[in-house]
Amino acid sequence: MAASMTKGVLNCCRIICQNSKSSASIYKASSPIWQVPLRNSSYSSTYLEPTYRKADLDQPLDASDDRRFLPIKAAKNDEVSTSTLDPLLNKFIRQMMRKGNKQISRLVMDRTIERIKQFQLEKYHKETSEEKRDLINLEPISIIYQAVENCKPLLTIQHARRGGVMYMVPIPVKPSYALYKSIDWIIEASTGKHRTNTDNRVWDDMAREFIAAAKNDGGAIRKKQELHRLCEANRAYAHYRW
Repeated sequence: MAASMTKGVLNCCRIICQNSKSSASIYKASSPIWQVPLRNSSYSSTYLEPTYRKADLDQPLDASDDRRFLPIKAAKNDEVSTSTLDPLLNKFIRQMMRKGNKQISRLVMDRTIERIKQFQLEKYHKETSEEKRDLINLEPISIIYQAVENCKPLLTIQHARRGGVMYMVPIPVKPSYALYKSIDWIIEASTGKHRTNTDNRVWDDMAREFIAAAKNDGGAIRKKQELHRLCEANRAYAHYRW
């Protein structure tokens, strides 16, 4: 009795395996028809990113451009063609955002740009010499880019254990990490506990920090210099990186 039951179970397993193989072959033959969606995305991998900048929209499309044939994703709410739209500003807005309140972060960045323009115009009108006036940068976006570039670190510290002892090993940083630390230091110097005057508005302190960092001065620049001095003090352990 037990032998007959075992034989019946084995036959059922063979039938199930044969059916699964046939269905797998059918699905494999028709699988290119289906578009596999990306995780946490409503679009599949065949969709292209939207083009929303006016300078890019004015460019003619080639005959072999993928945008002529493939579907395009819908533009996001903040992807509009405005004078204040910039990839670097968007990074600042996202990194400065707290508790998902992006509207306040965007408001702070817009007010910061206005204050940078006002501060620079005040300096421009106070100067009587034309040569000194020409040296004053009146473009807020250009000042922000220069400030971020000046605050980027070249090295950082990585901890390595050798023989039961923890060493601080200086290592070069990736461009993405250098950009992240530069933005983080500027935000911390403008909104953190090291603010020189807590009675001021956040955008006033951030505008002054941008202007100072563009001249290689300010709290963010000092943080970068402190990190570089720490790396210089531990340069003897640089070979522990490998």
